[in-house]
Amino acid sequence: MKTTKYIFFLALSALVTGCGYSRDERSPEKESASYNICLIIDGTDRLDKQQSIPEVGIDFVMELAEKIQSSGEGTLWLSWVDDNSENNSNAYLKILSAPVRMVSDKKMDYETRIEYTKRVNMANEKFISDSIEFEKGKTARFSKFRDDVQSLLRLAYSEQVARNRKGSDINGAINLGIRLLNSIPKFDVCENHLILVSDLVDNVGKSIVPDTDNISITSVNRSFSKHNLGGLVTKELGSLDQIFEYIFQ
Repeated sequence: MKTTKYIFFLALSALVTGCGYSRDERSPEKESASYNICLIIDGTDRLDKQQSIPEVGIDFVMELAEKIQSSGEGTLWLSWVDDNSENNSNAYLKILSAPVRMVSDKKMDYETRIEYTKRVNMANEKFISDSIEFEKGKTARFSKFRDDVQSLLRLAYSEQVARNRKGSDINGAINLGIRLLNSIPKFDVCENHLILVSDLVDNVGKSIVPDTDNISITSVNRSFSKHNLGGLVTKELGSLDQIFEYIFQ
């Protein structure tokens, strides 16, 4: 354990020596972004049309979480479609920004050499301490989320859901996603995505809540099935990999 901490300390020390700028001095392309994503998966037609709708696995969901983390911060939800999707539970992960070393290494005119060295050392120590605590918290949050996702995937792709012919409540799933995305504060710099890994065939017929301002709705299926959602769906993708290209381009 001590060896691991020491290696982590050295890695962070090497990192901070190369950070000779403050957040305000960063170039625009290096600024962190905020992505809020609600991913809805559909296993209702798994037995009949499983070649059309990609099956989402744990690795894909965790890769999506890591991609949000590496891009900055955000929120990730996962839920599923059945005959009453609007009332389904969800797996939830709040993704926090990693610590940023805020101090410049440039020596100020008014500083003595001793004052400058002390300031830089204190900034390095704080950044390392904050980073260690951040990694601990991130590991705990991601671990719990992974367990929740595993449980939800088993339910979403269960025989019970697949064999239930009463209905596929796509509209209810959309309402759920809109509600979750609208539950968080809105910022100009964030992107809000509702992703439906589904053929979008609804046979329940609920009314869709029209509160979709600042929410991009994306469908993912290999057949580009016809649906009655009109312009509500802003993007249609054919594979899960295209989600990364579309959102994090």
